[in-house]
Amino acid sequence: MQSPRPRVLVVHDDEVMCDFVVDCLEPQGYAVETRPAASLSRLELGDINLVLLDMGWPESDGLDLCMRLRSVRAAAPIPIVALTDFAEETRDVVAFGWGLMDT
Repeated sequence: MQSPRPRVLVVHDDEVMCDFVVDCLEPQGYAVETRPAASLSRLELGDINLVLLDMGWPESDGLDLCMRLRSVRAAAPIPIVALTDFAEETRDVVAFGWGLMDT
C-alpha cells in the first residue's frame, strides 16, 4: 500500500504565487492545497503537514493570521513557513516568536 502524500496548505492571496508553489511541489510528491479563505477550518481536519503562509496580506496583518492559525488546536505541531519580504528585522523576530519556522 502506498503511503499518503505529505499535505501542504498554501495561505497566499496571489494566485500566481499559489500556482508557482503547486507547480514546484506537486511533481516532488506533495499534495498542495491553496484555499486561503478556508485555512482555519482546513487545519482543524488535522491532515496538513506544512503551512506556507504569506505574511503580506493586503487586508490584514500576516502576524494576525499566524496567531489565528496557531490558535487551532490540531495545528499546534504543524510547521508554518513564512513567505515574506519584510523590510524590518523586528517584524521577522516577532513572527518567529509566534511559531514561524526559520528555513
